Amino acid sequence: MLDEVSALAGARAEGEAGGKVAMAQEAICKYLDARFGEASRDLQGRVRQIDKLGALDKIFNRIYTTGVGSGERRH
Repeated sequence: MLDEVSALAGARAEGEAGGKVAMAQEAICKYLDARFGEASRDLQGRVRQIDKLGALDKIFNRIYTTGVGSGERRH
């Protein structure tokens, strides 16, 4: 019984982490699309392959701390 509970808890934690990764991927890709449009499609594909939340957090930090978000949309 304890093994089953541990397995369910682990699966739940894994699912929550996967959900956070998917949300981070989606947010980054939406930003890239809004900022760079069609020119960012390849990069969006690469972002969707990243499955480590820490790596996606680093991308967020770069977006927000380097001023990349300022200015007009580029094509």
